[in-house]
Amino acid sequence: MTGFLTWWQGGLLLAAIAVTFQLLVRKGLGVSGSWARFTFWRETRKQYQAQKHFTDNTDINNDFRRMTLEQFGEEALSEPTPEPTTPQPREQTSQHVSWGVHCVFLLSIITGAFLVSLYDGTFTIQFELSAFHTQLSGQGWPLINALFVGGILVGFGTQMAGGCTSGHGLSGCANFSLASFVATATVIISASLLALLARLIAT
Repeated sequence: MTGFLTWWQGGLLLAAIAVTFQLLVRKGLGVSGSWARFTFWRETRKQYQAQKHFTDNTDINNDFRRMTLEQFGEEALSEPTPEPTTPQPREQTSQHVSWGVHCVFLLSIITGAFLVSLYDGTFTIQFELSAFHTQLSGQGWPLINALFVGGILVGFGTQMAGGCTSGHGLSGCANFSLASFVATATVIISASLLALLARLIAT
């Protein structure tokens, strides 16, 4: 392997990954979403268990019966009442994805990059960024602070936007989501302007 893939090769490969992920998991591919589920797995499990409790109509009917008894007593249950109609839940277009699936997905990204670098002979361990990043952000603590603040801003932005570039650009745009089109256009335009600004500052 020499150099990077062409734009059309990379596009076809990303499309294949996104479609395969959708078919297997029944969820849109998104790195930031998987990372959030991986990090907050306790909270996600509690929310899923709480929602699952109300998917069974028996549990709902028992809760209504208990509250009726507490409020009106046994007389309310002895009166003839029409059979209540339980609203049918809307068809679910996605399913709950377990923590293990997100874990495997994230580990696959790291493992894939590691194997490709070994095959290409470019695998190295280094703790310094490129000369351009060093010129832009400095070295030592200034660089660490820049990376730390940048990571916080990226995490905050992806949660506020409801997804990252992979979630909106690959999954969202493929499903013709207007919000994803707007988010992807915003990312491309702002990143291009920031790159030009960084070049001007560095020179």
